[in-house]
Amino acid sequence: MKKMGSLFVIGFMCAALFMTISVNAATSTTSYYVSPTGSDSNAGTKSKPFKSLMKAQSAAASGDTVYIRGGVYNDFDIAKIDSIYNYVNDITKSGITYKAYAGERPVFEFKNVPTNLRVAAFFVEDQVTGVTFKGFDVTGIEVGDQAQSEAFRIRGQADIVNVAAHDIEAIGFYFTGRGTGTVLNSDAYITLDQLRYPLKIQMVWVLMEGLFRSLNPVHGITVTMDSTVSAQMDQ
Repeated sequence: MKKMGSLFVIGFMCAALFMTISVNAATSTTSYYVSPTGSDSNAGTKSKPFKSLMKAQSAAASGDTVYIRGGVYNDFDIAKIDSIYNYVNDITKSGITYKAYAGERPVFEFKNVPTNLRVAAFFVEDQVTGVTFKGFDVTGIEVGDQAQSEAFRIRGQADIVNVAAHDIEAIGFYFTGRGTGTVLNSDAYITLDQLRYPLKIQMVWVLMEGLFRSLNPVHGITVTMDSTVSAQMDQ
């Protein structure tokens, strides 16, 4: 009887240990790093960072964070092309945060991206959710002969925090289709779009679209009143 009791205790302890390991495995997250001086053949660690967000996305999983080191990112492979757009950074995975490394302000500069098609510097795909962009600048997006281009084109769900899209010919933050999310403490300024649509009109467009989307819980955009954004309806 004593032996059976000991076996029961040992079995219970093993089960508890297994459950603890399973919970820790389920909740563990990983941090990855990118740098303009990194390499996509690196491991993506702080000491050996990746070079591109697309490589970091391929390594990351939901709940992970990609830390973007300071500097200028201007060497891109276009991740996806269709009949209308060059999608430079094509976000296809949910739940990943892309944020500036503490104390640094990265700049993504897109002036060398061809304008044979519209340009979407950051494209969040339909049904992709829980994506966060935080703490960097986007510059240099050109339109060429296209009707428009965008710094951020959101068809899924994304939160944009402390991001500035400036010195561009493109729309800053563009929520389209079922796109939803929050634009917080972010700016879009010195844009060609602002020459076409005065800033106050742009804000009305965004707030009207936000009001319209808020009537349908599946579609929503929140624009904080201390943010300046450049956005408009689908053309």
